[in-house]
Amino acid sequence: MLAPTIAIHNTNFMKAKKHLIEVGFMGAGKTTVGRAVAGELGLPFYDTDQAVVQTTGKPIAEIFAGNGGEAEFRKLELAALLEILENEPGIVSTGGGIVSTELGRKALMNCEAQVVLLKLSFEATKQRVINDAGPKRPLFNDPAKAFDLYNARELLYQRVATHTIDASQPIEQVVADIIGITKLNTALSEVT
Repeated sequence: MLAPTIAIHNTNFMKAKKHLIEVGFMGAGKTTVGRAVAGELGLPFYDTDQAVVQTTGKPIAEIFAGNGGEAEFRKLELAALLEILENEPGIVSTGGGIVSTELGRKALMNCEAQVVLLKLSFEATKQRVINDAGPKRPLFNDPAKAFDLYNARELLYQRVATHTIDASQPIEQVVADIIGITKLNTALSEVT
């Protein structure tokens, strides 16, 4: 059995939560881990980035490049999150920038959800992004800019998270840790 490696930041999770939301910088593994956790628990998996693409019919890069730019994407991302939160309880993967707007942070802090920060060092993040065979991450064309953004967002992730999990561990451990959070939440809601 794998030992849990969870840091609990907020004891406001005593009442039952509908969703478990993953936050963290790009490359932290939110989508991969989220799908695995949802599969293990038999819960729906939601992804805010996928929801935006599905709603608009445009790739995220195209939305960013459009007239509305990042601000337009952030509005669409927030709308996707709020819509997902109305759905059947499940595991939610967010885009790395969901915390970059005050409305995004408020939505995460005020919803009935466990918010789990998948924490990964910048160097490990950079290696994952460089080695990722999936969509290219233009942000890493300028590593210094990516580092500054990483540092700015880390504080915001910590502000909204109820738990932090070390995402540098093997995926099986990260999944086990998140499942542990859901079981703890269930047990606590039964005694309150």
